[in-house]
Amino acid sequence: MFSGVLSAHRIVKFLLPAVMAVAVLSALGVASLVAEFTPPDRLVSVVWLVTIVVLVLIVAAVPLLYALARHATKLGGGEGEGEGRPGEDGMLRPQRSSLRVREARREHAVVVAIGIEGLPRLMEVLPPEAAAEAFNVVLQAIDNTVRAHGGVIERFLDRDALLVFRGEPFGLPPELAAARAALALAALVPELTVPGQNGNLRGLRFLAGLTAGSVMVAELRETGAKEPARLTVFSELTTQARGVLNAARNRGVNVLATTYVEARARNAFRMTAVGAINEMVAHQRVEVFVIEGALAAAEPALMRSRTS
Repeated sequence: MFSGVLSAHRIVKFLLPAVMAVAVLSALGVASLVAEFTPPDRLVSVVWLVTIVVLVLIVAAVPLLYALARHATKLGGGEGEGEGRPGEDGMLRPQRSSLRVREARREHAVVVAIGIEGLPRLMEVLPPEAAAEAFNVVLQAIDNTVRAHGGVIERFLDRDALLVFRGEPFGLPPELAAARAALALAALVPELTVPGQNGNLRGLRFLAGLTAGSVMVAELRETGAKEPARLTVFSELTTQARGVLNAARNRGVNVLATTYVEARARNAFRMTAVGAINEMVAHQRVEVFVIEGALAAAEPALMRSRTS
């Protein structure tokens, strides 16, 4: 198949100049024949007519041949020689990616690492159809909760997910929006149900590790795609958030945040200091705090922002 695509690509690639050359030579040949057999008084008119027809055919053929060349290039996996196709040694050559960064900028953001405790075990004990349905229920619940609080799911891996909150979701600082979403996820399990599973999802537990700082945000999009751009974060904060999540697992708490989050969330949430952890990025000790719930005085503002 690869060799057929490659041959078609080469044929179309050289077809355009060949067709144009044949068209020009044909025009000259027709003109010479017309000059030989046409009376002199009609010669100029006929030559002009033939020339115009040939030029129209050339102009009409150029877009078609160009489209065919682009289609063959796309099927071939790239414009480079052997790109995306096996070589003589049978190894697949690198294929040029159509994924491009549409926009990149540095922003302040909160990165949240979410852990779904008990999910791998649940996937092992359930039949495949039931496991797929349960997994879809969990993913949908996470996505709905995160979106409702103004965040996005940046990536998902095994039992962990990375969330990003930036800007001012619903008029709140990202630290408050992220803390509120983490608490909502921690309280979500009793609401999750899968028909016919008799409460199997009640064995799950959502944990969260939060940190905040400067990140590089990039929006990725496939070349020519109409779908919305995909958000990607480049920052060591993702590693730091996973470290905080592991500390939450070790301490047996649901929601744990660094001092960078606590500094802006202390007036809206009940937070308890539980010591420091070894921060894996800057190799220093970082204070962490358990987020237990929203303060009563801040609850009305948090609820208003959620429904605004």
